[in-house]
Amino acid sequence: MKNLKKPARLPRKAPSNQTGGTAWGKKLAAEISRMAQAADMKKLILLNFPYIIAFYMVEKAAWLYRHCNGDSVVDRLMVLFMNFGLAYKSVLPSFHPFDLMVGLVGAAALKAVIYFKGKNAKKYRQGEEYGSARWGNQKDIEPFIDPVFENNVILTQTERLMMSGRPKHPKYARNKNVIVIGGSGSGKTRFYVKPNLMQMPQKVSYVVTDPKGSIVVECGNALLKNGYKLKILNTINFKKSMGHELLSRDELAVLDGGKCILQLRGVRPFLSDKYDLTQHPNYKLTSDYDPKNTFDIEKYLNRKEKINPNDEFVVIDADSLPSA
Repeated sequence: MKNLKKPARLPRKAPSNQTGGTAWGKKLAAEISRMAQAADMKKLILLNFPYIIAFYMVEKAAWLYRHCNGDSVVDRLMVLFMNFGLAYKSVLPSFHPFDLMVGLVGAAALKAVIYFKGKNAKKYRQGEEYGSARWGNQKDIEPFIDPVFENNVILTQTERLMMSGRPKHPKYARNKNVIVIGGSGSGKTRFYVKPNLMQMPQKVSYVVTDPKGSIVVECGNALLKNGYKLKILNTINFKKSMGHELLSRDELAVLDGGKCILQLRGVRPFLSDKYDLTQHPNYKLTSDYDPKNTFDIEKYLNRKEKINPNDEFVVIDADSLPSA
């Protein structure tokens, strides 16, 4: 017999590090996932533990209520409170549909109370109340600024406040009232009033007090060119106003009547000039120059004035008094 050579044995392949690494990675991922699920489950149980206790206690009370005897609900409740310990004689809960339903209602009621109380609770910065003040930066003011520049109240060169009362996030809604305090020439008009007037956004009206009379001259044409309608009320010179009548006939009569009543009570005319509407520069513009404002002061006083019989009057002939 011929000697046959045995086939050479091929060397065994070394285990692939890649395969081992993949298996180890899968095992690690599975372990992390299991731990995460366990942590989530633990957190879920802790968060709902008060509701589980409420469900258990209410469910046991419902079981005891079903076994209490009484002619009315009040009688059965009295028996329940007197024998409340019997509900926990057995640790196991009742699986009666009525008991389970009442337990769920009790847990849901507790959940609703906690939810609404937490929703309306004030937000405190625990541990940051003292010593946490600092100057704000651009990141702090950014949520309060509207992306459209014209839709903002200009506060400073870098800070603005959106005019919308309903921002996307309600917590960023702020009061739009601004008070600017400064001495004469400090720039209240130049650096606050005029820049905000120049915003001229759509569907926004302005009411501006102009004691110096310069704002309407410097900004009026710009407002007109952008579609605004100007209405001017000048209480110093009515000829420059737009015809608004400030005083009605009754108001004019009452102010005139004040002087007459003081004179009839013995007050000398020169002491009562401050009550005399005819001394006001606008009187002729509102009364004498406007025919619809003509009236008879004597008839008005006779019709309107009521004299108390207990009042003391000094009767003086008004014609004999020196004129004011």
